[in-house]
Amino acid sequence: MHRIYEMERRDVNTGLITFCAGGGQGFSALFERV
Repeated sequence: MHRIYEMERRDVNTGLITFCAGGGQGFSALFERV
């Protein structure tokens, strides 16, 4: 949820988060404010 608040604070429409799980595994998500 921090990313969404930060997007509002910076007045931007898109935000990207990434997670590293080790061993070659990972996850990313792209958020868009509408």
